[in-house]
Amino acid sequence: MGFPNAGGLESQNLGILDQRMALEWVRDNIEAFGGDPSKITLWGQSAGAMSVDFHNFAFHDDPIAKGLFMESGTALLQGTSTDSKHSNFTFVASHLGCGGLNASAEIQCMRDVPVGKIVNFVGRRGDNGTMPALDFGPVADAKVIFSNYTQRYEQGLAANVPAIVGNAADEGEGLTPYTNVTAGPNETLALQTTIGGFICPSHNTSEYRTQNKLLTYRYQYAGNFSNISPRPWMGAYHDTDLPMLFGTYNDFRGAGPGFEGRVSQKLQDLVLAFMKDPVAGPKGMGWSDYTSGQMLRFAADGVVAKNVSVQTVDGVCTGQGSYDPTP
Repeated sequence: MGFPNAGGLESQNLGILDQRMALEWVRDNIEAFGGDPSKITLWGQSAGAMSVDFHNFAFHDDPIAKGLFMESGTALLQGTSTDSKHSNFTFVASHLGCGGLNASAEIQCMRDVPVGKIVNFVGRRGDNGTMPALDFGPVADAKVIFSNYTQRYEQGLAANVPAIVGNAADEGEGLTPYTNVTAGPNETLALQTTIGGFICPSHNTSEYRTQNKLLTYRYQYAGNFSNISPRPWMGAYHDTDLPMLFGTYNDFRGAGPGFEGRVSQKLQDLVLAFMKDPVAGPKGMGWSDYTSGQMLRFAADGVVAKNVSVQTVDGVCTGQGSYDPTP
């Protein structure tokens, strides 16, 4: 719905524009709820983290937020739609009574189709693995979404605000298909997903930000708690740090050991420090920024959080060392 890529629309990236409108509303109204419009942090996880970074570039001259928190995703992770002929939208329209129309009439017709019908058609097709697959994602329009974020960094077209860039240690473990529920996925493929899909885009983002003197705090979450992981082989899978961030780790299958709670508390304390003062807050709690060559690692070797060399985690992205998904 947020990225329809329909020929009858002037703007395609409606999802990001909706987010921007919400952010503007918060800025204009949060004071009435006891909030401070000068201390807004824009956070997202996975696709949400990519959205945060999209704002970083699309609204670099007025980001509204004073800090960015990108949890398992950056703009460098997202490919843009290659459907220049809007064929995916037209295909769906043709199956919902809106076929054979010009672009303007097609979008008008689709606006009258109950949203449940649209969701049901697209969802069932995806769930069944029907080919060709449908793709509705961001469209590079050079206004909201861009095709070359490296160049945007080189041109200084990124918001001058501090950021947290975080990852789970074994992102790919829960995202790689498997047939044996006991053994899990092919570990080589899972590792490739972790490195190529998450660790290196985060590393590159942190490097580009540092080159542009944009303050960046980087972390790796390595926790493997049995009450959170659906399967013992999943480890620190994609989104497993969310229960730590929100303190909901004991809402799954009972609270884990006290160590689990201490990890959650530490992560929350650090993020709160960033929200209060994104420049000095984390440093005051011992979190070294990316220029120091250090990053935080959570829940490894029985230690709640400790600074480790960036090279230890990101070295694989520059051909210097291997990557350990279970540190």
